[in-house]
Amino acid sequence: LKRCHFYLLGLLSIFSCSLFLMLTTYVRPLDDDIQYTLGAKTYGLFGQLIPAYWHTNGRIFATWLAGFNPATFGYIHHFYLTLFFLMALLPVSFYFLLKQIFPKSEWSRMEYSLWALIFSTIFFEVTPNLSESNYWLAGAATYFAPCVLFNFYLAIWLGKIQKRDWAISFY
Repeated sequence: LKRCHFYLLGLLSIFSCSLFLMLTTYVRPLDDDIQYTLGAKTYGLFGQLIPAYWHTNGRIFATWLAGFNPATFGYIHHFYLTLFFLMALLPVSFYFLLKQIFPKSEWSRMEYSLWALIFSTIFFEVTPNLSESNYWLAGAATYFAPCVLFNFYLAIWLGKIQKRDWAISFY
């Protein structure tokens, strides 16, 4: 891949990722998002977890994340910020993962960043139901957030293995 082609692909990825991020500004709470917001307001962020786990959905972290949004704290017009930050974390997680997969590479920070954006664009493009998995907060907490967290987890795990620090990596 020639350098100019690589940077052109990077610019297209920046444009594509920015479109996906821009769409989050049009998201408003609906259905489950309102239910989790009202549950967090009524019972507190942690008070709604056990009843929701036993009676509704069987998820704890996703319920907490869906309840932890600006609407819970009275900022309903900033509801989209949770989704925006979740989606903005994807390129960051790919960046750290690439830094751990290729630690001795001669790539610059810019090249790591462009590859992270390219992988993020591919991820967004191949997601089968983007509206449910990224733009619906309950769906993003259930389907998208674990993908982002897995990238961070894998990057940390690879970093520990490369340092041969077995005691810390498993305990």
